[in-house]
Amino acid sequence: MQMRTKAVNSRITQLKSLDIFLSGVKDEEYQNMKHEMSPFDGFVPLLSQDFYAQSYERRLETFRLESEFTALKKWSEVNGWSAYLQSILEPGYDAMVLTDESQRILWVNKGFTKMTGYPCKDAVGQRPNFLQGPATSDLTRQSIRSGIKSGQPFTEVVVNYRKSAEPYKCSVTIHPLRNEREEVTHYLALEKEVA
Repeated sequence: MQMRTKAVNSRITQLKSLDIFLSGVKDEEYQNMKHEMSPFDGFVPLLSQDFYAQSYERRLETFRLESEFTALKKWSEVNGWSAYLQSILEPGYDAMVLTDESQRILWVNKGFTKMTGYPCKDAVGQRPNFLQGPATSDLTRQSIRSGIKSGQPFTEVVVNYRKSAEPYKCSVTIHPLRNEREEVTHYLALEKEVA
């Protein structure tokens, strides 16, 4: 039994479809080899479509976060932000919007385009309130203005509109970014669509 399990384990990384193989394995053997069936860093064999897809999605998300952090780091170097960017970038956001002190959009990530339907070129130069419309609450608008004036990070839920004119609720966390003299020079908004 032990010898067969080792032989099976050594062949697992060479299989094209683990699902077909597992259909003929006894429960006890499956339990003994289960730990061998997860992707690992480096070479990721196609053990199963499910395992591969999960690994691929994690790698894409890691790449997305790294590329967005790299873009923000370049902005930080140019503008001398004292904020530690990595602590600001909390997981789970869909869109990222960088504005200047007067809230003009300078940069958006690809998640912004996916969420709103507006490409980067249509957003840059606008103020984020171009996404607002009839269902956007005046109280929410006032709360956002107050949050910006406070100079502190804050979160608000706002009704925005996609390019298609479809409304959606968005949780927005806005972080003021400061230079070496502790002056707010930019704002970074992390946005997530909510139900």
